[in-house]
Amino acid sequence: MDIKKVLAFKGSSVFSVRPDSLLSEAVKLLHDKGIGAALVKEDEEGKILGVLSERDVIRVIAEQGIEALQDAVANAMTRAVVACTSDTSVDSVIEGMSKYKVRHLPVFEGDQLVGMVSARDLMHYRIKELKSGEEPRFDHWFSKGKVYPLGG
Repeated sequence: MDIKKVLAFKGSSVFSVRPDSLLSEAVKLLHDKGIGAALVKEDEEGKILGVLSERDVIRVIAEQGIEALQDAVANAMTRAVVACTSDTSVDSVIEGMSKYKVRHLPVFEGDQLVGMVSARDLMHYRIKELKSGEEPRFDHWFSKGKVYPLGG
């Protein structure tokens, strides 16, 4: 199975921010869209300059304080972008995410950006696979116990 199937399952929307945008505006985008990362590009069709993730936001706030939210995205983003192609296997993407310590990968077909996948997307896809193709075994593994929220 390849990443193209994951994109078909989760959708291919990709959100981006400009490098000169305020970090606080980018944080609002991440929150409003319910995403963990956005690409950093000069414009919608432009070259990818970096990725801004929740981890980047936490890092700059820890290093510089809350004032970092009034700084430019370019000063917080990760510049070393790791990407994959749509025909990359899910296992290779998981291995690459682990190797490069990233949780979000832009997906390309040739020079064309076709989506972005996260570690969460891969987990959701794997669970769907297990439930549809191996349901009896899945139920056996997880039928006992439950997942529940703690506190309020």
